[in-house]
Amino acid sequence: MEPLQNILSIVLSGISAIGVLFVVYHHFRNPDIRADKKLGINEATCDLKHKHIEEKFGVISEDLHDIKKNHLNHIEKDISGINEKMAGLSGQLNTMIELFKEQSKK
Repeated sequence: MEPLQNILSIVLSGISAIGVLFVVYHHFRNPDIRADKKLGINEATCDLKHKHIEEKFGVISEDLHDIKKNHLNHIEKDISGINEKMAGLSGQLNTMIELFKEQSKK
């Protein structure tokens, strides 16, 4: 009976050693798997954030372009209005100079 107990204890010790090896293997392997999953989630989140930021900057860029265009149109209208007024003043000044010349001759 004693030899059977010795063989049985050796077999059980071997099975226990194999079980310990599996536990240690999974202990060191699972953090890598979890880290890979977290890294994949972080990369996907970063991609979504970058796309969102690019969309927002695109909208802001379009808005700034529209503002610039409207501002330039407004300035062009102001300048054309000033040119028209200057032309009118120039005409009035020429008329006044002609009148002054005529009065100077008399």
